This record gives sequence, C-alpha cells and structure tokens, in this order.
Amino acid sequence: MKIRLLNILILLLTSKLVFSQSISNKEFRKSEWFISNKDSVFFKSDTLKFIKYSNPIKGFNNLYKESDYFDDTESIILKFTQKKYLNFYDKKFHLYSLSLEKWNLNKKDSILKISNKKENDLVFKIIKIKKILYKKGQKEFETTEMLVVKK
Repeated sequence: MKIRLLNILILLLTSKLVFSQSISNKEFRKSEWFISNKDSVFFKSDTLKFIKYSNPIKGFNNLYKESDYFDDTESIILKFTQKKYLNFYDKKFHLYSLSLEKWNLNKKDSILKISNKKENDLVFKIIKIKKILYKKGQKEFETTEMLVVKK
C-alpha cells in the first residue's frame, strides 16, 4: 500500500514538474496564435484550442501555411509582442477589427491573462501545449497547439 501511494505521489510530482517547464514567456513573445471563431466560439466556449503561426509563406507578409490547413477565415488572432502588449484581431473573411491589449503569463499557475483598456480581463488556464505535425501536399509542417480553459 505504501509503495502504491509513493508511486502515485511521484507520478503527480513529475507530471506537474514537466508541465510547468513547458510553458514560458518565451513561448508567447513575438508570436502569433489563432483560435477558430466560427459561430462565435471564442466568446461562447469554455475550452479553446490556440494554434501558433509557425510556418510563414515566403514572399508574403503575414501569410502562413497554417491558414489554409486549419482554415482561419473566421478567427481571433492574438499577436503577442515582446513588451507584454497584444494585438487582438477579429478576422472575418479577411476583414479585421483591432484592439491593443496587455498580456501576462503566470508560469507557476499556467494562467494567461489578457487585459483591455476597460480592465475586463480574459483569463485562460493553460491545460496542455504540444507540438503537432500536419501535411500540406507532400510536405510536413510542425506547429504548436495550446489547449486552454476560460476561468
């Protein structure tokens, strides 16, 4: 019985340690992520999947291979800057609305907070960050997927 409890304790401690190491400010600084917003999912759903733009199309500004594969025609785009500012885009069929926000990542609790000028915060608990592979034509690409829950 003691060995079983010890094994469970070790498992819990190592999973927390591995999880907390995988999230850092570096993951967000100077990066762009998008969330599908079909049927206003971003505002209605409790669980969201963020996809990181990682594979730019050469010769085109702000176009990524993820756009075609994951269909970002109706999406929310979060562009994290180095100095904790955030460009928040609501993209609907290539029309954008933009607002400037601030962001903060609490690494200890894996909480991502987005604040706007009215001090209404969007708070997300990061559940999992993982690398994913996808194919476009004959080529394989890698990007990052982040699963979050609104708090």
